[in-house]
Amino acid sequence: MNDPLEAQLRRLRPGALPAEVQTRLEVPPFRESTARRGKIVRFVFAAAAAAAVVALLLRHDAPPVVTPGPSPVFADSEIRRVQDVRPLAVVSEGLRAWELVEVNWVEENTHVSASNDPLAVQISHPHRTIVPVEILLD
Repeated sequence: MNDPLEAQLRRLRPGALPAEVQTRLEVPPFRESTARRGKIVRFVFAAAAAAAVVALLLRHDAPPVVTPGPSPVFADSEIRRVQDVRPLAVVSEGLRAWELVEVNWVEENTHVSASNDPLAVQISHPHRTIVPVEILLD
């Protein structure tokens, strides 16, 4: 694709900069902010050093006083509950038979404090086991 407009644009060359812009580009910028910034940084470091010295002078070497409060009293409760029972298979041997059952159960422990700020913690432990249940034939 030969577009005449694109060909014209390729032939164009940049023009000369105006004299005012050229002189402004040749003169380095004045950096007053770096001098002020250096003074501010020195002031901040001096203030931080002074604060550290004051903190060291005012520091007390006495350990903090800890008053022992009443020990917390806990009430405990433990609950075991079956969540799911699922038959898996029947196994027989001669005249005896057993049904294999999968039992899913949860053991929950609850601890409650009897202090001024009561706190309750509940811990759950899920379990799964296979239990053989004997089938009695009359």
